[in-house]
Amino acid sequence: MITPGQTLENPVTGERFTFTDTAASTGGELLAFELVVAGLMRFRLGLRRRLAGPGDVVEVAPGVVHGFANAGEDEARVRVEVRPALAMEAMLAEVVAMAQAGRMTRRGLPRNLRDLAVLARTYDREAHAPLLSVGLQRLLLAPLVLSAPHAR
Repeated sequence: MITPGQTLENPVTGERFTFTDTAASTGGELLAFELVVAGLMRFRLGLRRRLAGPGDVVEVAPGVVHGFANAGEDEARVRVEVRPALAMEAMLAEVVAMAQAGRMTRRGLPRNLRDLAVLARTYDREAHAPLLSVGLQRLLLAPLVLSAPHAR
């Protein structure tokens, strides 16, 4: 279980997650963490793109396809809030553990298709593939998840 003040570091992407509020500390209402990466932050929100710097707030509505990356050389501190927390912190911890075990590509994706399928199925309430409903994603991933030796 992740606790406030704990930091997870992804050796593949270079991200450091320092948790300030967890699902356990907020009764499931909020997961908040500082995400530290090198550079100015570039966000993709649906079809829009946006640069964000110190003091900027970028809000992502539920279900909106989004992504972010560093866009410069300087370190940026970004506070992320997830409401409700769901199992997002467990998903982040699992992704970091996979990266530490050498099971991620340089882009931060699982090397093994079964690992990707199990991760996607386990955390489909927290995140799912763009342009697919959760139900369709579950249906498409079912054969891979069922054949995975570590399926949950």
